[in-house]
Amino acid sequence: MGILFFVLLTVTFREVIGDFQRPFRRPKVGNGIEYEYRNVPWPLPKRMETGSSSVIISKTFSFQLGREKTCSQSAFDLSIVQNAISRYTSLILQPYNRLKKDYEQSDTQTTALLCIHNNNTYLGLNHNESYSLSIPENPLSPIVIEAATVYGALYGMESLVQFLDIQNTSFPVIKNAPITIQDSPAFRMRGLMINPSIQFLPLSFLKHIVDGLAMNKMNYLHIHFTDISSFPLQSKLYPKLSEKGAYAPQAVYTMDDMKELVAYAKDRGVRIIPEIDLPGHGGWHYGMPELTLPPCNSVLDVTKDEVYTVLKNLLLELGSVFTDEVLMLGGDEVGLGEEYPNGTRISPGYKCFDLVPSAAAFLHSHNMTSANASDYFWKRLSKDVVPLLNRTIMIWYCPDCGTGDPPLYELPNSTIANVWGSIEYANASLSAGYPTILSISRNSSYGMGWYLPPYSPLPYYGVPPSSEGKGAYTRDPCAELDCEGDESKRKLLYGGGPAEWGANKDNFDYGVWAGTMAVGERLWMGSPTTTMESTIEDALARVSVQTCRMSYRGIRTAPFVGTGQLAGAYHWPTPGENGGHRVTCPADWLNQS
Repeated sequence: MGILFFVLLTVTFREVIGDFQRPFRRPKVGNGIEYEYRNVPWPLPKRMETGSSSVIISKTFSFQLGREKTCSQSAFDLSIVQNAISRYTSLILQPYNRLKKDYEQSDTQTTALLCIHNNNTYLGLNHNESYSLSIPENPLSPIVIEAATVYGALYGMESLVQFLDIQNTSFPVIKNAPITIQDSPAFRMRGLMINPSIQFLPLSFLKHIVDGLAMNKMNYLHIHFTDISSFPLQSKLYPKLSEKGAYAPQAVYTMDDMKELVAYAKDRGVRIIPEIDLPGHGGWHYGMPELTLPPCNSVLDVTKDEVYTVLKNLLLELGSVFTDEVLMLGGDEVGLGEEYPNGTRISPGYKCFDLVPSAAAFLHSHNMTSANASDYFWKRLSKDVVPLLNRTIMIWYCPDCGTGDPPLYELPNSTIANVWGSIEYANASLSAGYPTILSISRNSSYGMGWYLPPYSPLPYYGVPPSSEGKGAYTRDPCAELDCEGDESKRKLLYGGGPAEWGANKDNFDYGVWAGTMAVGERLWMGSPTTTMESTIEDALARVSVQTCRMSYRGIRTAPFVGTGQLAGAYHWPTPGENGGHRVTCPADWLNQS
C-alpha cells in the first residue's frame, strides 16, 4: 500500500546578530508575494487576534491554578497536568537556564493561570480538545489558559510556548501581545501510521515520535505491529510469535515496553492504536506456521477453528496493554499475489486456499469458493471474536484496490474504515454509514497523497514551495468528498493522517515530519478559510518557524529547501543539491543539547 513521495520544506533565515536576529523575509515565491515569518502556533489556531507589544517572561515564571470557581483543583493536581507544567516551564525558561542570568527589568510576566473544568482523563474518539489562551500586553495581568479537559490544557501550554520569539536567544519574549485564542480541531482524529515491523524502532524512538505528534497537536499514533517481515510484538500466551518472528531478541516490544509507551503517550494527549493485520500481511508463519497456508505463509488459514481461538486469546491479552477504545485489525493485502517458496507467483492471493486440500474441501462443503474466504473470515470474526473485545474496530478500506480489503457489510456499524488508495473510496464507506478516516496514497487535483518517504520513489511536498504547487497541505477532504453541506457525512469523517511504511530511526525525522506537519494542520484547520494562494504563503512562513522549534527539541526534520521538484532525482538530496539550502535557525534558542 505504499507510494513514496519526497518531502520538501522551504525555509530561509538571515544571520543572527547579537542577542537578536533581524526580522527575515522569505524570497519572492509563486505569485511574487513577499512576507515576514510568523511566530505563531502550528497548527494555526481556529480564532486568533494578536497585537504588536512585547512581553518578557520572568525567570520566576510559573503556572498556577486559575482563580475562577469553575477551575478544578483536582484537575490541576493530576499527574498529566503537573508533568506538562514541568516540561513547558523548562522550555519557557531555557534561555535563563542556559545563560545563567536574569532579565534585569522588573516589568516581566510571572504567571500563567491554568483553568481546567474537568478532571476526567478519558482520551479517545470523543474527548474535548478545545482551549482558550489569553496573553495580555500588561505583564501585571496573568496569562490565562482555559480548557474543558486536561488535553485542551496541554494544547494551550504548547501554543503558549510556540509564541516565544525564536529570534531571541537571551531571554523568553512574546512579541505579539495582546493575544487571544479560541481554538479547537476540525477533525477528531489526527495522527500518523508507522510500520516498525519492517524497520524496528526502539521504544525510545517511539517516544520521540509521540513528542513530535504532541508538538503538532496530533492525537494518535497507529502502529502497524505485524508484517510479512517480522512479528516484533510479545505475547506471553504465544511467546513463539516474537521469539521466532522478531529480527533479534532485542528487537521485541515487550508487554512492559508497550504499557510504558501507552502511559507516556497519554501524558502528552496521544493515543496508541495498535494494528494486528488480519488475516494476511503478517509474520504469523515464523512462530506459528500451523495457523497459515503453506503456499502463502503470510495468510492465516481462515478455515481452521484454531485460528479464531488464537486470535480471541491474543487480542484479549493485548487489550490489557493497549487500552485505547480503537483496535486496528488491518485486512489488506490478502488479494495480492503470493509467492511459492520456489518464487512462483500465485495471483490473486486468495487462490492459495485452492492449493491446500483441507481448506479447499472446507470451502466447498460450505458452498463457497476461495474468493469467499475473506468474507467468511470477517463474518466469523465479527460474530465470535469482536464482541468479546469491547473495542471499536478499524480496518483498511480500498474496495477496488485488489488487495482483499474487508467487506464493510460483514462488520459492526461502528467499524472505522481507514481509506487508503484514492479519497473517492471514502464516499462508499461514508454513504454506507461507517465512520471514516483517510490515509490516502493517491494524488488528486487538490494535491499529493499522504504516504510518506522512504516507501515510494516520487517527489513529495508537505507544504508546497510556492502557491502554484500541490502538496499534502493542499488536500481538502471535505471539499473533495462534498461533505460541507452534508452534516451526516461530515460527522462520520473523523480525520486521518499520513502513513509511513519503512523509515528507520536514522532517516525517519528527515523524511517524515514535513508531510506529517502539513497533514496535521490541514486536519486541525479543516477547509481553507482564505484563498489557497494566501494560505500557502502564510503556511510557508509559519512552517519555517515550526521546523526550527522541532529541531530545538531534537526532531531534525528536512534540513534543506528546494527550488521545485527534484527533476528526476529520486533520492534524498544532500543540502545544497538542486538549489537546496540548509535551514539556519537562530543559534541556541531553547537548545537543549
